Amino acid sequence: MTNTAAVNAVAILRTIDTSLTETQSRVSSGLRVRVAKDDAAYWSIATSMKSDNSALSSVSDALGLSKAVVDTQYSAMSSTIDVLAEFKNKLVAAKESSVDRTQIQTELDQLKTSLQAIAAGATFNGVSWLKTDIPGLAYASSVNQSLPASIIRSGSSFSVHNLNFDVAGLSLFNSDGGGILQKDQNSLGTIDGLRSNNGIGYGYLNQANYKFTGPITFAASDSISFDVLIDDGPYAAGIPGSVTLDKATVDAALGTTDGIINNRAQMVAVLNKAFSDAGLSSLVGAWTSSVPNQFELSSRETSGLPGSSLSLSNLNSTLPSGAAGGLENLLSSVENNYAALGFWETQSFRLKKDDMFSFDISIQGNPKTTITVTRSMVDAALGTDDGIVNPGHDMGVLMNYALSGLGIIGTDDGFATQLEIDPDVWHKAGMQSHFVISNIQDNVGSGPDFDIVDVDVTNPSADLDNYISGVEQMYQKAVRAGSALGSMGERLEMQSNFVANLQDSLSKGIGRLIDADMEKESAKLAAIQVQQQLSTVSLNIANQSPQILLALFRTAN
Repeated sequence: MTNTAAVNAVAILRTIDTSLTETQSRVSSGLRVRVAKDDAAYWSIATSMKSDNSALSSVSDALGLSKAVVDTQYSAMSSTIDVLAEFKNKLVAAKESSVDRTQIQTELDQLKTSLQAIAAGATFNGVSWLKTDIPGLAYASSVNQSLPASIIRSGSSFSVHNLNFDVAGLSLFNSDGGGILQKDQNSLGTIDGLRSNNGIGYGYLNQANYKFTGPITFAASDSISFDVLIDDGPYAAGIPGSVTLDKATVDAALGTTDGIINNRAQMVAVLNKAFSDAGLSSLVGAWTSSVPNQFELSSRETSGLPGSSLSLSNLNSTLPSGAAGGLENLLSSVENNYAALGFWETQSFRLKKDDMFSFDISIQGNPKTTITVTRSMVDAALGTDDGIVNPGHDMGVLMNYALSGLGIIGTDDGFATQLEIDPDVWHKAGMQSHFVISNIQDNVGSGPDFDIVDVDVTNPSADLDNYISGVEQMYQKAVRAGSALGSMGERLEMQSNFVANLQDSLSKGIGRLIDADMEKESAKLAAIQVQQQLSTVSLNIANQSPQILLALFRTAN
């Protein structure tokens, strides 16, 4: 009723047929993992990598297009450089007194036409960086062109990485001005007054001002005494001392015998004698003031302390009514003053992309530090993007930013700018406190004051030297632009090679995940085919057993 051998042979043949189908699929497709059920993990990874590789193909195409654009612009810029060199040669020739300037002008006009044609023709796929329509190009910080360069995959996130190229300095002719072959009248002027304050900022010497009240007469028993505190300040305690004036002091200072001080000059002489008697003459002194009938007391700033001050206390006098020659009435005082330098201007100034100015600053005799202010610094300090520095507030903020960390503070009152010593950094006060601003320079100068198309050597008022100088500046700008384009091209070439290598690496990685081992699968296919043949033979043998039994019944019959 049941042919067990045949059933087993059919089961084995069925299994072999399944293996044969799988192996034939791998051999015919070349893939070990063709659908998700073959290996879900590898299939998922390989599918993502295939998508990335496809995206890289688009990036590679975009890089090729970008390189073609850059190559076009570079070729045009190279031609521009050659034409400008010839243009300059013609201008030099025009300086010869015997030449026909009309003929030279004809040649110059032809060169102008060439320059305009080069700029207009430097277009690839509608892109031109040499003839532009960019508002405010002359003062633009940058004009970026973004080109896809690669892809970035991090986990499940996917993004495109761009290469950014600044093309602000490439335009030959711009509708709003600012092109290489157009006039460039730009000046920083006084740099908001900084340029005219090339000098020294000093702190004020301490002084205490008194008005002489006299004459006063010392009897043998009379005296004036007081305590002094020298160079006391916020960063170190001062030096104390005690001073006494009596008849002996007066007579010794004035060469008299009557003990009388008649005027402020004699009062100054007596005070200096008293300081000497107290051992303080090297530390303090008295002077006549520029104000009539007044005198001053001051520290000489020789104590070695950072403070610059002189204060009196415990004043006692045995003279009638407590008279002290004016020491009892302090009119005004200056103590612990720190260096400052103020400047102001009413005109704003503006830095273009590559503009800068610089100055040297030396603080309290230390080596000079060069401060360089660039367009990017201006925008960073002021939070703007136009490079404009308005007088007063803007300049104060800019100076504070530029001098950060040096111990100089920039301030303003809305009109004037002031640089001040930060006493928390530089403790010394008075005349010990000082800084020097020097060597103020900029790289702006005066650019060409004409467009290349306006050059006319036949005009009697034509300044050939000015033309030659201006065209030379245009030439140098074109050379820098050509160098920038060359760098762009090299960068694109390197990125293109990187993308190609990355595509190859991804293809290899995908192959390692899903490609079949053809040698192994071919050998396996041959083995399974043999197994299939043997299984078929076994099935035939199993199917012959009932026939043998039937033959026996026939024989018995």
